[in-house]
Amino acid sequence: MNRTKNNHKELFFLPIEDLEERYSKQWNVWFKNEFDQRGMKYRYIHPQPLRTEIKDGAFLDVIGTHYFKSMQIAEVCRILDTERDYLSLLDQVLIFVEDGWFPGIESLFYIRQALKMWNLKFVALFHAGTYDHADFLYRLGMEPWGEHLERSWMVGFDKILLSVPFHKELLLKMRDVPGLFQKISLVGLPMDTNACIIESSFVDTIKAMDDHTNKVNYEDVSHLKENIVLFPHRKDPEKKPYLFKLLESCYRFKYPMDSIKFIFTRDKKRDKKEYHDLLLKTKVALSFATQETFGISMVEAYNLGAHVIVPERLAYKDNFLWNDDEMTVKGVRMLNTLDDVMVYPDNDDASHIEEICDYIHTVINFKQKPFTLKYLYNNWAPRFMRILDSII
Repeated sequence: MNRTKNNHKELFFLPIEDLEERYSKQWNVWFKNEFDQRGMKYRYIHPQPLRTEIKDGAFLDVIGTHYFKSMQIAEVCRILDTERDYLSLLDQVLIFVEDGWFPGIESLFYIRQALKMWNLKFVALFHAGTYDHADFLYRLGMEPWGEHLERSWMVGFDKILLSVPFHKELLLKMRDVPGLFQKISLVGLPMDTNACIIESSFVDTIKAMDDHTNKVNYEDVSHLKENIVLFPHRKDPEKKPYLFKLLESCYRFKYPMDSIKFIFTRDKKRDKKEYHDLLLKTKVALSFATQETFGISMVEAYNLGAHVIVPERLAYKDNFLWNDDEMTVKGVRMLNTLDDVMVYPDNDDASHIEEICDYIHTVINFKQKPFTLKYLYNNWAPRFMRILDSII
């Protein structure tokens, strides 16, 4: 526990368990670094998880994640009980939840109200929920009861953090909760996407390093690229993996002479370093997703020099379609032109397969400009922490 500043306030940080598949390791390191640099008093509520690898599920462990969250609730309850006198003297105790879809958090709302502990404040970062009808929670039939939980959480949380405007619009449309609009702040995601460049094993081959920031800006990586078209998602229905197979079939029929690999990221298990290496080799990454509240896989692919192909919907509109007037709310600021992005209309995805094939063929065979690393100005760090600082 860090106690160097803000003597009358304290932060309880309830992270997602560290999972390679979910970027939670990176998020948790980012948060702790930010808290430490600001001299904030915080308690890192990270109990021993049931397991460190996913047993059931694509990007979270079904039983493990709820075991972990229940242990977090138990630890917070223990602290509230044993340190109640001390905590009651503080101006504020902020409980920050890294994943707002948190069954059991309502028990802490109950404690606040029953014991009149009004200095307890709750903030949550939401990633998805049953309000998104393309999300697996809805697909598995959880909305009939999940909607009631979500409404109770949105009443109980004092502040709700979302990554991009699309997510805000979706949540407000699907959950008509009094006062919800005023509670929402747009903050991006708690990580530096440029880290994918530094974490790559090819970093030693890259010469233009900034000695002060250790980040790369516009470096030519053409010599590292291979003729790879990548599907950088899990193979869940909302990501439409069948369209990637259709794309490969159509491409090989239309351009039989091209030597090209179509790769599913999840065809084999890869750690983050191996995944970023694959992105650095990739010339084209594409998405047909119908569920995406940020789209970090496509942002990282773009960072690592790949051309990206995305539909004009979801968070992709916020990440890859913007103008300067919108940048006060957008999560990602591209410092170069978006020459390496194809955004196709949001209608029947299959109807665009042929033009996508033509675009890939052009990139593979006729691209004249080099493949370059893209430095994205990460305005999330100051924005995210500015929101927390305004609460703490």
